[in-house]
Amino acid sequence: MAEAYNFQDDDVIAPEVYGRIGHPHEAFSWLRRNDPLRWVEP
Repeated sequence: MAEAYNFQDDDVIAPEVYGRIGHPHEAFSWLRRNDPLRWVEP
């Protein structure tokens, strides 16, 4: 069974994440389903 995704704010604001995996599709998908108005501090 696949491991459950655990969202972290850095998944959508840290340049290192974009450099490592590209666009964080899984993070944005999780946000749309679970917390569409989340406030993320850079």
